[in-house]
Amino acid sequence: MKQNFAAIVLGGTGQVGGAAVTELLAIPECREVVMVTRKPITARPRVRNVVLDTGTADFGERIAALVWVWVLDRGVGARKN
Repeated sequence: MKQNFAAIVLGGTGQVGGAAVTELLAIPECREVVMVTRKPITARPRVRNVVLDTGTADFGERIAALVWVWVLDRGVGARKN
């Protein structure tokens, strides 16, 4: 049995990030892709867009907070007995 997974992509609108998102969405086990972008994107199935200003001094802190909330919300790393 394959496990479902989700991914966070920073800058998923460029050539490399866009290709990564396309490849992730082609994998049936990928349940969600969170794209962190500077501007809103067109809605897509299984894609959640988080808009953050990459030029702010606290960008790194905001990304870290986003990842922690995302990880805790999904129980990533939690093991089932």
